[in-house]
Amino acid sequence: MDYQKLYPQIQEFVFQTKANRQQWQITYQNCSDALCNYSDKVTELIQRIDQIPVNQQKNLRCALPIQEQLDQSIILPKLDTMPTVLAADGSQILPDRHAPVYYGLINVGGFVFPGNPQAFPQTVQIPELIYGEQLENFSEARLALQRDIHEREMLLNMGRTIQMPCVGLVDGPLEIWIGGSHSGGDQGDYQRSLNTYFHLLGDLYQQKIGLAGYIDRPESNYLVRLLEIAVATPEELQNLQRFHPFSGVSDVDILGALLKPTQRSALFSLYSQPNIQYPTHSQIGFFYINVGSENHPWLGRVEVPAWVAQEEQWLNLVHTMIVHQCQIMGKIAYPFALHRAHELAVVSNEEKDQITRWILTEMQRSGLPISSYSHKQELKNLPSRREWKNPLGGKM
Repeated sequence: MDYQKLYPQIQEFVFQTKANRQQWQITYQNCSDALCNYSDKVTELIQRIDQIPVNQQKNLRCALPIQEQLDQSIILPKLDTMPTVLAADGSQILPDRHAPVYYGLINVGGFVFPGNPQAFPQTVQIPELIYGEQLENFSEARLALQRDIHEREMLLNMGRTIQMPCVGLVDGPLEIWIGGSHSGGDQGDYQRSLNTYFHLLGDLYQQKIGLAGYIDRPESNYLVRLLEIAVATPEELQNLQRFHPFSGVSDVDILGALLKPTQRSALFSLYSQPNIQYPTHSQIGFFYINVGSENHPWLGRVEVPAWVAQEEQWLNLVHTMIVHQCQIMGKIAYPFALHRAHELAVVSNEEKDQITRWILTEMQRSGLPISSYSHKQELKNLPSRREWKNPLGGKM
């Protein structure tokens, strides 16, 4: 790395960041004022969203108020018993065409944190090798989609045997997607996975398993976008995609000063075209929660399906469970059960190499031809050099 050329760029980056911060302070204050002015105008805001032209609704993602004031802070409920927490997380090995063998792998880790303090936690690991026809028209997004489905399936299977109230927890949003505009193959795969997901959500609902997705350090601006809609004129609503007066301000920015440790924000529904496709009992809602301390606030976003959002008891269970799980981790506030599930799911480079060696060994025993690394990868695997000998003489 040529640090002499890079360092002036670093200085310019810091200078621009400082300059932008001054403008951000003004935008932040305007956004906070809008939150104060519209905090109790829930009905008016819902009507305002209905006034948005259809052609502007396609890509719109914003908070949809339900009944609580926008700036409301809800204190931690007092529960007699804690729910059992089911956590699932997945990781994957991406197929590599430069490797000796072309395969992928999904590994899902599950962790059961019992609500009964006398009971022992349980762990589950389910690896799945992806190969052959399964890798036709492969994309990283499709493999991630398959991993998300497996995570939800694990929650359902772990929860079937638990009698007491339990909450299933995943890392990230509840909405599954493959991003961007989909090609025909990807779109068909996505729709099939979406239908499978809808069935899983229905089964979780029937089994009375609460579901929640936890997003650490969220950058979303769903509430901010709602406030932009609130201040927009009728003319600006006609071209809403270009109207971003509070650009650069996130929901965490404006709620961070309102939520004290253990408190959650108002509950919102997610207004988006994909969410409208979800079954009524599974449409996604969310709230923000401060899992930090007085001196170090830390906000996460919690997504829940409608069957959790509409029941005060379920909502209280999720609120309390998230706080309790994060408190177990101390200063690094993150749900303990999710952290354990991640530890079970992650596939190290050493494990990946071992899997590859096993596959090659089994292929050799079966008399199958063995491939090698591509020449490009062989060269990458060589020790790094700063200088190369010129085949025509001298150094390169």
